[in-house]
Amino acid sequence: MRFMKDAQILIEEIRLSLVFKNAEPIPEDFLLKLLTEKGYEVIDEIPKRIGTATFGIERINIARRGNCQVLYDPRMGMLGIAGNRPDHVVKEVNNIEAILEENGYDLSQEIKFYEMLFQGRIFMKSKFKPLEKIGSFIGLDKFSKFKDVMGEDVAPLDIRFYPKREMKTAENLRSILKWFDVHIYPYIENPSYYAVNIVFRDPDSATVKSFSENILSKVSEIFNIIIGGDS
Repeated sequence: MRFMKDAQILIEEIRLSLVFKNAEPIPEDFLLKLLTEKGYEVIDEIPKRIGTATFGIERINIARRGNCQVLYDPRMGMLGIAGNRPDHVVKEVNNIEAILEENGYDLSQEIKFYEMLFQGRIFMKSKFKPLEKIGSFIGLDKFSKFKDVMGEDVAPLDIRFYPKREMKTAENLRSILKWFDVHIYPYIENPSYYAVNIVFRDPDSATVKSFSENILSKVSEIFNIIIGGDS
């Protein structure tokens, strides 16, 4: 694809999680025992809790193997793998599933949905900077009414979209089983880059794993639409 030749993509993190129907689905000590038996290294430091402005979530790293970390938040019933290689992350999730199934967990009954979170940055060789391109893609005229409020012309800062089928939902967005949220905006620390955050959620593990493995292709397709013929 043309996009891949004209862009540099940095994957900051891919996180693929199993979200259980109930809180505290696995006693943490028992989970760590199962993991160490399979060659994972327990993280002995004080559990690291990280909140992100975009996702508004907290994570707890409990173990590692290779370049991936095991994340477990019993309060949320969330068990996941985080890394920066899609194939490695999916492989480790498959390993975690196998470990649980070997020990009597019926994932088909206990899992509410699977969820992938992607965070990355993109640098593009283009005559348009992200701030300009996002503004032209969204349409500056739609924001003209805000001028009277702010006292000067304004422009949109980001592109964000979700499944239209949920437009009239009144429920907590985190409770929707089939969901995606794609957020693209100038990377604040260096607005020559685009920041990309993607959430993808589905009860079917194969659907989420396939999306995760093909995440770079998906990002490429999205950006080819945004940049059009300007690069």
